[in-house]
Amino acid sequence: MARFLGLDIGDARTGVAVSDANGRMALPVETVVRTRSIRQDAARIARLAVERDATAIVVGLPKMMNGAESEQASRIDAFIRVLRGYVRIPIHMQDERLTTHAAAQVLRDVGTRRRTRKGQLDAAAACIILQEWLDAQTVPALADASEAE
Repeated sequence: MARFLGLDIGDARTGVAVSDANGRMALPVETVVRTRSIRQDAARIARLAVERDATAIVVGLPKMMNGAESEQASRIDAFIRVLRGYVRIPIHMQDERLTTHAAAQVLRDVGTRRRTRKGQLDAAAACIILQEWLDAQTVPALADASEAE
């Protein structure tokens, strides 16, 4: 069994998602309000990883549309360096281009009120980041299974 924690790290908030116990489906968990202390924020995420029995963490890497890393990517890298001091599980990166936009659209489509949407947006984006990573991990396995038939 493998359970993964997904993160959409922002300057003000971090969206958190978790996979099911089989590592196939992502579910939004919560939005953590960032503090002024990167160490305190990393410790909070590490506690969530332990609470959720995560075997790895997947972090959204903000890239520009041309594929280059954004300015925010260097802040994410700094956060990950600190987080590595608090966890002993692998940390994977996942391209997060357009995930916040996609999350906002999903929340609109399901009729979430505008006022409520803001609080759920980061967790929904983390869910999309994690689901895309999970899907990418299972595609080679599915291809190998169909070739064996």
